[in-house]
Amino acid sequence: GETGLLRSPTPDAFAGAMRALASDRERTAAMGRAARIHAARRFSRRAFGDALEAQLGRLVGPGAPS
Repeated sequence: GETGLLRSPTPDAFAGAMRALASDRERTAAMGRAARIHAARRFSRRAFGDALEAQLGRLVGPGAPS
């Protein structure tokens, strides 16, 4: 994955994912950078405000007073 690893929810799968990450520092660092960028874009105050405004617009509908 780009920002993390998706595995079955089993101890063996988790251990395998941890071994893979521990053995490849470059990949782990790249995934961390990508995850940080993804989180900042998706969960920033700006992103929250934009999503809230869009949802309220759908609920209220066109022509509502602003």
